[in-house]
Amino acid sequence: MIPVKPITTCEFISMLQRCKPPTGWPGKLAIANSGGPDSTCLSFLLNDVLRKVKENDATQAGKWFGELISLNVDHQFQPCSSEMSLKTANISHSLGIPHETLQIPWGSPPYTAKPSPGQSFEEIARDARYTLLLSAMCRYGADAIASGHHADDQSEILLMRLENGTGFFGLGGMKPFRRFGMGEGSPGQMGCYGIDGMQRWIIRPMLGVSKDRVLATCEEHGLEYVTDKTNFQPEVTFRNAVRHALARGKITDIIRHGKTLQRAAANAERLGVPLMLLDGIESLRSLAGAYAAEVEMVEAEARTILRDCAVPSPPSTIFLSQDKLSQITNPLTQRSIVIQILRFVSPHPWGSPRAEGSRKLASLDRIVSILFNHCSDKISGKRIAFSAGSHVLWTPVYIKPDGQVKREKPASSRGGWTEGWIASRLPPYTCAIGSLGLDIDITSLILNKRPSGNRVEVLYDNRFILSFDPHAIPEKVFERLRTPSGEHRLVVTATGKYFLPRLVLRSSNGDDIIREIGASDTTPEVGSVVTVSGSDGHSPGAGWVSWRLARVFE
Repeated sequence: MIPVKPITTCEFISMLQRCKPPTGWPGKLAIANSGGPDSTCLSFLLNDVLRKVKENDATQAGKWFGELISLNVDHQFQPCSSEMSLKTANISHSLGIPHETLQIPWGSPPYTAKPSPGQSFEEIARDARYTLLLSAMCRYGADAIASGHHADDQSEILLMRLENGTGFFGLGGMKPFRRFGMGEGSPGQMGCYGIDGMQRWIIRPMLGVSKDRVLATCEEHGLEYVTDKTNFQPEVTFRNAVRHALARGKITDIIRHGKTLQRAAANAERLGVPLMLLDGIESLRSLAGAYAAEVEMVEAEARTILRDCAVPSPPSTIFLSQDKLSQITNPLTQRSIVIQILRFVSPHPWGSPRAEGSRKLASLDRIVSILFNHCSDKISGKRIAFSAGSHVLWTPVYIKPDGQVKREKPASSRGGWTEGWIASRLPPYTCAIGSLGLDIDITSLILNKRPSGNRVEVLYDNRFILSFDPHAIPEKVFERLRTPSGEHRLVVTATGKYFLPRLVLRSSNGDDIIREIGASDTTPEVGSVVTVSGSDGHSPGAGWVSWRLARVFE
């Protein structure tokens, strides 16, 4: 038998470079540390890289993360959980890495009550864990967190997603780096990450190495670690059965889950995935790695093409040239472009399935057939506005390269008018609260924050971040907000056909506009994060309000 090679520091540096966030390495990098072999191996390698960079080339130190912080979450699901957390802390300290154990405060908002025995707890535990980790990252000033996921985890996810009926993009598994995202919970609830989630990253340096190499690294360096036995009880869940089989190196160990495997095999055949379980673990690892690379390539190509197809447009919208869309013929690229547009424009939380049309093939293919294949309305034979998920409205227009737009066909094609589409936010549901269902009263927030002088940020409609400087707010505005009657309120509402934010001072006499983001504030380049601050002439003293897009292309 060929001996398994440990992961070398030099090799690990290359792995790190592949998962470097686009914003660069943060000053402090957190480690999601369960105390198991994966996160222990990761902690050791990260610490070794940091030590060698500082020792060998001080000039390079600024190009890497400067500090590490180990974070362990105690879910309190098992009687021995506190003991496992204590061992994890001791392991981190032995490596010279600062550590904190975080206990989930079940039942204390925003956390739900602790799941009862027999209740499905995986999703609840995940939301609680990520909420707690993100909170700790913000407290420590860590803009990224590293996890110890490896190639066997990718294989596990591939089988599980095939069993759940995934499409092509689900085959990509976990990404080397991604934003936390906004989560899926409502504000104030567990699993809602909002602005903080858009500013922080998750990285996975070890996705390209197998579990046996992780174990070999721990053995090579004499690293102690804890083992959670419940992760390897194959009778509990299909996920555990897959994990158990991968750990033993015998895929046939999950044959007892015949029906679930049949579903996975049937979906693999539908997608053209050459799933050959009896070929062994290495074959499954290679398959998972190949699809991760293929999906990444398709998504990168789609981002490049999308920037070429789009023309300058109002914030949180996308104008698309029909001529350029028609030149795209690869169905996978077409679907990826649609998913990225939905994710950018949708008012649903960025990164959530709802913001991507839940990746339902029927919805995606309907959009593709109209945008790329010129399928018009069956009854009228004309291009008409439509929506097919994610609360995004697709409207046919005529556009010029400089972003000018007309809803009706121009009398003459002179001037470069061509057919196109605009993707924008669908109007709010009629049952929503408020005049447009988008009113946010920020009076108390502003009044409470003024004494501290800290800048206040508000996520609006999951599309915009409004930033306020309480110290710069004109005294006349504060006088009206502090009236005993509470008649005057500072409210963010929506205006215009694109539902852009407007800040108003509201009273029984109507709205006094303070700041308004207009359709003339165009996004100069698809994928950029636009920041516009200062007064736009609507009202004196509006310089204490600025805004930027909350959504990005990635």
